[in-house]
Amino acid sequence: MRRKLLLACLTLPVVAANAAAQLRPAQTVPCPPVVTPICPPGTFIPGTPGTPGTPVNPGTPVNPGDPAQPGMPPDQGAGAGAGAESPFAQDTGRGGLAANTFSNNMFGDLLGTRPVRIGYTVPLRATFSILGPTTTGNGGTGVVVNPNGVGSNIVFGPLPNGTDIPPQKATFSGNNLTYTQPTSAGGADFDRAYARAALQTLVSNGTLTAEQVNQLNKLSPSDRAKLLANRGAINQTITQATRGLTIGEISVSSVDGTITAGTIEYTAILTGETIINLPGAGGVVGKVKLSEDNNPMPRDRLIYNYDYFDAVPFTPNGFAVSRFQFGFEKTFLNGKWSAEVRLPFAGTMNSTTTQGFETSNTEFGNIRLALKHLLYRSEKLAVSTGFGVSLPTADDTIVKSPLGNELYHFRNQSVLIEPYIAALFTPTPRLFGQVWTSLNFDAVGGDLTYDKAVFGGSGSARIYDLPVVTVDTQVGYWVIQPSGGSQFGLAPFAELHWNYQVLQSELVNKVSDRTNGQGLTINQIGGQELNLTTGLFARMTDTLNIGMGATVPLLQNPNRTFNAQFGLRANYYFGRSARERASANMY
Repeated sequence: MRRKLLLACLTLPVVAANAAAQLRPAQTVPCPPVVTPICPPGTFIPGTPGTPGTPVNPGTPVNPGDPAQPGMPPDQGAGAGAGAESPFAQDTGRGGLAANTFSNNMFGDLLGTRPVRIGYTVPLRATFSILGPTTTGNGGTGVVVNPNGVGSNIVFGPLPNGTDIPPQKATFSGNNLTYTQPTSAGGADFDRAYARAALQTLVSNGTLTAEQVNQLNKLSPSDRAKLLANRGAINQTITQATRGLTIGEISVSSVDGTITAGTIEYTAILTGETIINLPGAGGVVGKVKLSEDNNPMPRDRLIYNYDYFDAVPFTPNGFAVSRFQFGFEKTFLNGKWSAEVRLPFAGTMNSTTTQGFETSNTEFGNIRLALKHLLYRSEKLAVSTGFGVSLPTADDTIVKSPLGNELYHFRNQSVLIEPYIAALFTPTPRLFGQVWTSLNFDAVGGDLTYDKAVFGGSGSARIYDLPVVTVDTQVGYWVIQPSGGSQFGLAPFAELHWNYQVLQSELVNKVSDRTNGQGLTINQIGGQELNLTTGLFARMTDTLNIGMGATVPLLQNPNRTFNAQFGLRANYYFGRSARERASANMY
């Protein structure tokens, strides 16, 4: 099915181009070299050398179908005076509206992924063997703790339902792991600050606080090395306790405990967080919204985009994504309409992965088709509307646990629809700006199956991607204008992008209903993004535009889907758009 969709998308523009070629009016020919008040229809009067089409005298009317005359009314194209204009006729006269002919595209900002942050809060009781009293490095008293000794175990609970998870045996790097726990004189009590540091070191691979580092420095170098070598050991038991859900960095608090003959028992509260990527039509490649590398003006162009996204929250520590897009846009019906196809793919996280062992892969995304209609155009304003449709051509998203069970499997069946309206402003030949607003929603949804032993619930659900309202604004200025014999132009720009996900509370409540066991809760899902983009557009030739830009999120986690973005845009113009750009005058 996906191959058929791809084949249909690739052949659509070829059919349209052939139809346009067959329906295009015949090329005009010069008038006879006799000055007459009006040329016959379909001809023009030769002008001075290098300026074909110039009337011999001011009283000679200009043929309405002359493609070389700038400033023609937007609704008149080749053959307009003949009364039998083809719907695919090329309106080459629009080159006279120079400012919006040269206007640049919106650069864009959206990656289109959304992580669900699942929190883990549960009591911990750790019972470890002790080998007897000892002296600490600074001359105080202590006991030698052996987490691998006979009878040592870890118990998580009670859980929200009042039960304990069966005792777990921590797995350390060797049977000779011991460390010294400082105690008060006589061994009746112990140093809680140090106990917290020791448990934090064993539980999580995260960064130690200054207090914890200070406490560890009380140990001998060998004791400190043993603890650090076993960082995250208890974390593995938490994976067992949650039936495969890997919790990232864990914080230890409220440490207390007792020392009895032969054992030491710690009690503490563990809090941690893991990230599960909300299944959606963007997958691990992400969404491409309509405003990205787009302009309200319909155009004939080939499209190439590259974006590098840093620290995408696919994992607790972030994941780098390099996304590429190839596509094209083709005008028809006198240039008032255009159709577009985008083919995205990315070097990103594998769509099938094991949590905690994520790997990268080259993934194909969802094909997007778009239709654009120019509603109005003048020297200073152009308004268009249309919609896009994203088809489910990307792979399913599958996440397995380190235990081998399938945590969840999202079947990519969603069809995204994105209606929009956009306006282009060109108040002067140098200044330009545009505004886009759209609503992206999932019309179909996709099947999600998940491990109900981890999340509870029925084990399956129909998931609809969250609707997203987007508002994108841009302002730019031509510091160098194409003029005379030079085709080169340079324009810095700035953009502000707001992406807001509606129906947030409904989704959080639905997911929370399925994650209230095993000490799991939904912490937060990012609800909106506010991103700032700046860069430069360069008009290299009549047919080639290059843009470079960078994006910085203005909100903090979880309301961001990357820490920074760098991108490249290249557009090659052909046909009607190339002729407009060649004939337009910026002044």
